[in-house]
Amino acid sequence: MKRQYLNQFEWVVKAIGDQSKVPSNIKGMEIPASVPGCVHTDLLTARLIDDPYYDRNELNLKWIGWTNWSYTCRFTIDDDLAIDEYATLVCEGLDTLAELKLNGQVIGEANNMHRRWRFDLRKALKTGDNELEIIFSSPMKHITSLAPEFKILPFTGSGSNPQLPHNLIRKMGCNFGWDWGPALVTSGIWRKIYIERWTCGRIGDMRPEVVRADSECGEVILRVDTVINERTDNCRIHYALKNDKDIVVAEGNDLVGSEQHITIENPQLWWPIGYGKQSLYKLEVWLVDNNRNVLDRKSRRLGIKTSKLITELDPEEIEGLGKGESYFFKINGQRVYCKGANWIPDDCFPHRVDRKHYEEKIQLALDSNMNMLRVWGGGTYEDEAFYDVCDERGVMVWQDFCFACACYPETEPFWGSVEAEARDNIARLCSHASLTVWNGCNENIWGMFDWGEEWTSLREQNEVGWGGGYYLNLLPKCVEQLDPGHPYWAGSPFSGNMQRTPNANEFGNRHIWDVWNGEGGYRNYMASFPRFASEFGFHGPATWPTIQASVPEQEHEWFSESMIHHNKQTDGQRFAIERIAESFKVPDSFEDQWFLASLNQARALELGCEWLRALSPWNGGSLYWQFNDCWPVASWAAVDGPGRRKYLWYATRRFYRPKLLTIKPTNPIEMGANPTDLSVYLHNDSAEVWKGTVEVRCLNINGEEVGKFSSIVNVESRGQCKFPLTGISTLEGVDLIVASIDNERGYWFCSMDFDLEYPQPQLTIDVEHLGNKCHLLHIKAESLVRDLCFFADRLEADAIVSDQMITMLPGDIQTLHVDGLSDNNANNLKDPAFYNCANHYGKCYQNEKVLVNSQ
Repeated sequence: MKRQYLNQFEWVVKAIGDQSKVPSNIKGMEIPASVPGCVHTDLLTARLIDDPYYDRNELNLKWIGWTNWSYTCRFTIDDDLAIDEYATLVCEGLDTLAELKLNGQVIGEANNMHRRWRFDLRKALKTGDNELEIIFSSPMKHITSLAPEFKILPFTGSGSNPQLPHNLIRKMGCNFGWDWGPALVTSGIWRKIYIERWTCGRIGDMRPEVVRADSECGEVILRVDTVINERTDNCRIHYALKNDKDIVVAEGNDLVGSEQHITIENPQLWWPIGYGKQSLYKLEVWLVDNNRNVLDRKSRRLGIKTSKLITELDPEEIEGLGKGESYFFKINGQRVYCKGANWIPDDCFPHRVDRKHYEEKIQLALDSNMNMLRVWGGGTYEDEAFYDVCDERGVMVWQDFCFACACYPETEPFWGSVEAEARDNIARLCSHASLTVWNGCNENIWGMFDWGEEWTSLREQNEVGWGGGYYLNLLPKCVEQLDPGHPYWAGSPFSGNMQRTPNANEFGNRHIWDVWNGEGGYRNYMASFPRFASEFGFHGPATWPTIQASVPEQEHEWFSESMIHHNKQTDGQRFAIERIAESFKVPDSFEDQWFLASLNQARALELGCEWLRALSPWNGGSLYWQFNDCWPVASWAAVDGPGRRKYLWYATRRFYRPKLLTIKPTNPIEMGANPTDLSVYLHNDSAEVWKGTVEVRCLNINGEEVGKFSSIVNVESRGQCKFPLTGISTLEGVDLIVASIDNERGYWFCSMDFDLEYPQPQLTIDVEHLGNKCHLLHIKAESLVRDLCFFADRLEADAIVSDQMITMLPGDIQTLHVDGLSDNNANNLKDPAFYNCANHYGKCYQNEKVLVNSQ
């Protein structure tokens, strides 16, 4: 097997065909191109367009998606081509509608961004110089031309962007704009491209199925896809499995097409983070002919791990919750509580996301105590590097197929394209230890029940389908055939069959959007009691330095045109103010509005995720919307576009910590209710027994004790317990309840902020310089201080504070690490201009800042 990568040669791109929308200075120009890449980034590198992420520059770039583009490369074949040699052009990603020509001959066409393509070159490739041209047709012209034919198929998700039928092309849905992303409609060669040459045979995909994983034995069925020349017979597959010390622990061979059964004694298992080690073996495979010549070889890593989705009917009714069907995952037979978030494409131009980028973002997820990421169906199947990093670091992956918020045609050529896409990605990804579940779609089944007659009417027979044939028939069949070792679920949300409403509390997985989209405040999360929450979120702005870098200074007003542009939810800025008003008196200044919107987002998800953990074991996990952003924008993310941590990230690290102590209602509440019947919950997601005494203190708003009691607890590993707070209602003057055990605390404020008469916060702050732009902040509270935050990144954009949203009782002492500030700037953190807390926005709201004693 010979492989020649074409990115090493020079490429050019130019606009072709109808250029009526193309700027005059770009018409006819041959522009140096990068491969992998896309038109937008090539134009940006050539300084022919402005940064689409700054201000409203996006709006000036719509013409790119309406234009046809030609990518051309001249390359050389140095050696002679054998008469019986196969030559194939392999394109790992073409975006999207492409015609390929080699030396003027058409060698094939592509119409799907989400799959690998192979094109036979034998009739066109020659020794010496060759020219490859890939012509990309306008995706905008394509979908608008199909729109009249498929006008009965609704779609949504675009937010304030133009409403474009993203369901009519097999391309990243959010490329056409989403309610957190811009409409930057790309074309280009977005993944690797190379030529493969071989004579007798080659290896395709390796599909290991782990059928047993325990401390005594690991059993794997290995299936290897091959392509063999019709003149070659009796080929065999040889394999060797090596441990991390490069020692062979299993080996064997069999005829091509046979299943290889591999047994490993006393294997090192792969576990999610927090449950054990992430042991990975190296699986090497050789294709050998009957003369023992090695025709091809491949290797990949393998984790000995089983994944099961447990959906069993409840044997009896559960007090306060009812009766339904379980929904949780077992890894290697061990129940795992899933703590995570949804992952979207990390850049509008996915080719820019390399392994280092993945490592940084996935580590941020791990540092916030997550153990699962859901790869959302409106984006892409991520690059191999994403799954490699998850394998290495113990992050479980919930993988959507690429369908989101729309009805999809089931006619040809869509059906065949979807099947090829599904088979390709299942075969590509199934060997990854991190892969935990395949999911058919995002919200499409839900829409068929609850999104109005335009959607529900399509459940009856129609000529073009709506997508159900994919989620309920084609995709599960493909998974069963190609990856039987992993579970499949038809949708998010879905209740297990089409006879049940798909977003029920008692069955399957839920999306909870009536909190952010409704009224009554984020405490309404506690009205839901899902078996598994795979999507729910609360909006918040990007970090302050990200806003400074992407929004012109004169536009730093909440309802400025640029701020509205960088919030793609329809009326998103107004929504944020309305959500603030459910907890606080709304301030006038941009800085205060930004602070409360950021704080509100983090508080909402903290309450929601703690409530879901309190519901365990009824609840099997929570994946909030969303972890990351693809550009600088106000959204539901915990980490903004450039990768800076929002307050939600800090809150996540607390509410997903292994040992959670929290105070929540004893049972789910009615929407809009203020709960008074409370319990203390302990959720122990650690390998140790958690035992001790829980101290419960009832305080007034000044931190003065009104009452207290204690309870001895003994919580099993991976277990939970709760005990009611009886007698609290008889106490007068209780504003705050604090539960504590060891170093863990849980707080319950009895009223919303606008009804709380917070004291003026009093703090003593000392700065200790450690050198190398590292510092310690020593803080002592002389009063109750709620949600204290420091603005280090307003002094230097990349500065990081070790914790935010800190609540302190009188006499509490905290020490924070601050990285990335000069000594002078670190000293400025004692200035009230560079920190804030919720105390300023209570019943006695005023714009005075924290009283501080600096040492």
